[in-house]
Amino acid sequence: AFCRTHPRYRGGAPDIDNRHDTPLPGSRTRQARLGAAADLVAEPPPGAGRDLRSELMRRADADPSCPVRFPPRDRAGVLADLGGRAMRSADRGSWHLGWPVRFPSAADLTGIAGDTVVDRSLDLAWSDLIEQRPELIEEARMRSIERVASAGLGTFGAEDAGRYDLRLLETGQGAAILLLAVDDLGIGAISAEALTGELARMPDNLLRDLWKLSRTVEHELSPDQLGLRFGAALNLIRSETEAMRDAEPAPHGP
Repeated sequence: AFCRTHPRYRGGAPDIDNRHDTPLPGSRTRQARLGAAADLVAEPPPGAGRDLRSELMRRADADPSCPVRFPPRDRAGVLADLGGRAMRSADRGSWHLGWPVRFPSAADLTGIAGDTVVDRSLDLAWSDLIEQRPELIEEARMRSIERVASAGLGTFGAEDAGRYDLRLLETGQGAAILLLAVDDLGIGAISAEALTGELARMPDNLLRDLWKLSRTVEHELSPDQLGLRFGAALNLIRSETEAMRDAEPAPHGP
């Protein structure tokens, strides 16, 4: 009241002209610069505290039968999770969201762990063949990740297959699945810091979709999932190899 009625006050200051029941907080950033106590001026980043998950993601996380987990995350938490996924493509030199591909070291090489029936009398012959032809193991590995290393992967509960351009690339730290684009929009940067900045400028809905994709790819590339798909792929390769053997004409005698 004193300021408003003072003869030298010219008006134009909303926090003075308009009555308030409590004092306005003012600029916390400016207060911090002036040395105010940090606990009095701490200002959360935009979106902090507000759960960024969709209703579908919340229901999925609460459902024990859902194979993918979506724990509570605000915008800052999503940015932190995605920022930790920055990986550099050795071929391209650019930074992208990435997920390392690490197959279990103790993989089942018997070729029987799958839905296809194989000839168990050929177990020893198959074991010898695997030792002589390690490229069969590599082929099984490629088959087991082909659903992820493509544009055909969709996220849980959404009809979004085809949105994400995922590639298997070398990173200098081993092979990894890198995200190159979403909806034909390239996502990449010249450094990890620049990629983090690019993510921070994205709207909530796109950021949420990327985090949902990340959680999905993490599940697909987990040791358990890779082990299961590798075993199934090797089982199919063994079946194909046996079929080719059976199709070969028997040698004729003199």
